[in-house]
Amino acid sequence: MANRREALPVVLVCDDQPSRFAELTRLAASHDDGRCLREFEFVHTSCFAELRDWYSSHRGRFLALVVLPVAFTATRDESRLATFPPGLTPAIGNRSLAEIQGFVIYNLLRNTGLDRVTPVLFSSCTEGLANARDFTEFAVCPGQAGCSFVPAPEPGGDLTHVLLEAISRQALRRLDDNDRRYWREEHRMVAGRSQRMACLVHDLRRLGPSEETVLILGEPGSGKELAANALHRLSARCTPKQPLPLPVNMGALQRDLVLDDLFGHTEQAFSGATGTRAGIFETANGSTVFLDEIGDVDPDLQVKLVRVIESRRVKRLGSSTEVDVDVRIVAATNRSIADLQARFRADFYSRVVQQCIIVPSLRERWQDESAGVLEDDIGELFHYTAQVLNRNPRHKRPLEPDRTAIRFLAELVRQHVEGRSRLFEGNVRSLRSVMTRAYERAQYEAGTAVGMGHVAYVISSQPAAAPTTTTAPVSLERAAGTLNLTELEKRAIAEALKLAHGQRTKAAAILGIHRNALYKKMRRYGIQP
Repeated sequence: MANRREALPVVLVCDDQPSRFAELTRLAASHDDGRCLREFEFVHTSCFAELRDWYSSHRGRFLALVVLPVAFTATRDESRLATFPPGLTPAIGNRSLAEIQGFVIYNLLRNTGLDRVTPVLFSSCTEGLANARDFTEFAVCPGQAGCSFVPAPEPGGDLTHVLLEAISRQALRRLDDNDRRYWREEHRMVAGRSQRMACLVHDLRRLGPSEETVLILGEPGSGKELAANALHRLSARCTPKQPLPLPVNMGALQRDLVLDDLFGHTEQAFSGATGTRAGIFETANGSTVFLDEIGDVDPDLQVKLVRVIESRRVKRLGSSTEVDVDVRIVAATNRSIADLQARFRADFYSRVVQQCIIVPSLRERWQDESAGVLEDDIGELFHYTAQVLNRNPRHKRPLEPDRTAIRFLAELVRQHVEGRSRLFEGNVRSLRSVMTRAYERAQYEAGTAVGMGHVAYVISSQPAAAPTTTTAPVSLERAAGTLNLTELEKRAIAEALKLAHGQRTKAAAILGIHRNALYKKMRRYGIQP
């Protein structure tokens, strides 16, 4: 992968008093030996309009933290004050928009889609905390990155120094080579360099050691079970005997057996119950239970699960006594928060939707990321997939993807991210499937590497790869353009010959096939070098 010099992550401060920003950066130069200035670039905006413009003109920048005061009382021009997004009508009482402008901006970031993942730090102290109590429903957006408040300084202490310590604590940081290697080797998760995955890792590290109930949100195939496994491994509940949580697909449990599966039964609890049986919660005692597809749970079962979540006690079918269970509950769903609010009982919702972790879809993961980050991440995932497959003893030779295959696949992913194809609707699961099948094709053809031709062959059998709009044929290196296998092969060969300057042996290596196979295909299609 390319070794690119990257700009520092940005701490974006939106404050209507420039003097406070100047004081913040001045003190940052000496605080903790200038660590914050070495790690982050501090950027100032004075209102929401400037903040929005910064987002528009700096797509692809790694945003570490947004810092806001609660009150923008220095703003005299009311036209510079933003209003709450449509559909949100807080009871602000006799407070002006200027007094709660920080909350307004926070909700605009979260509820208009401008930024749902970057942590927000409110720099106000006493005033901010008082307003937070009054506006809790507007300072918390379930299913999106949260916000926090700067703690009050010690008597005689300086708020700016406390703010700098909070920035250092709360700000996101890029995952370096050691971080990414750790997540690959210990958690089988290829995190890459995108901001979305840095947010995911940040949340996993924060919530992993805790005992809190966690809800993992994400589309099918995005990697929710990997996140649940990581939460368990990062906790004290992970032991050699219980290296993974006990998974339960709530949507797959038979309706008439679900209570028996979850809670167990006593002898003669029902017809056919010839003995005592422990349920899933008792079996997982001391460990973690992963309740997948929690959004499919019916209201009757929700009532019983509330009791487990709240008291950590279960009652077997046929028993009159409860049993203590020491379990942590991690749940997952592909449904939205709004859907869960409509489907769940209020008491169940309040207990399940406590701490949320968002696993990004393929589109979300690389949305607004640079082409370099996307290509590097695809390369890391492709190489990791190949290394896992190389361990399989049935494979005759170890293979790695070549650069042209990585670039081609990165371009296909870019098209999907931009909404120009539906090739990877199954998210990372679909992407890994393409990589695996291309690897298997290279093994079958006795290739020396997984090449662009192998990826093209796999893509040709993917119905979802059809472009959403009709376009003229373009270079295969830039886009698939067609699903016709013969046309794909012809264009792949022509592209490889062009890259190899007519050298057929080199072109065969680019395509990942033997040169004799290339000669046969060239004769079949009438292609001249």
